[in-house]
Amino acid sequence: MNSPSDAAPTPQSAMPQVLRLLDAAGTQGVLIGSRCRRCGATSLGQQRACANCAMSDLETVDLSTRGALMSFTIVHRAAPSWPGPVPYALGEVELPESVTVNGEIVGCPFEALHVGMAVELTVRVCGHDAASNPLVIHKFQPAG
Repeated sequence: MNSPSDAAPTPQSAMPQVLRLLDAAGTQGVLIGSRCRRCGATSLGQQRACANCAMSDLETVDLSTRGALMSFTIVHRAAPSWPGPVPYALGEVELPESVTVNGEIVGCPFEALHVGMAVELTVRVCGHDAASNPLVIHKFQPAG
């Protein structure tokens, strides 16, 4: 008989209010947003009230997986809790819904980064939870 500890690890979103995984392997995801039914403003994550008009009539929506790199920096001294390599590129991406998202830019040499660059969502393992399940977070890579 198999015990719960014998079960294969199941990837989990490290930020379930922002990222929903689309497959059991945790290799695909979509960013989640909240759209106000009153004024139409959209924001990142599941919200209780609209940041634009303060109304609470919101719907959860999937955000676009492609956007434009609006700004970036190369981080040379990361917080002690940072699980990845240093230095790394941290960017601000604007999605077509006029939502801005911060995230690491991967799969691109630093010298190739530029404002206006087309990028797309990717997901990567960033650690493990107490049950040894992989924790998955959103990042961006050059659009292909």
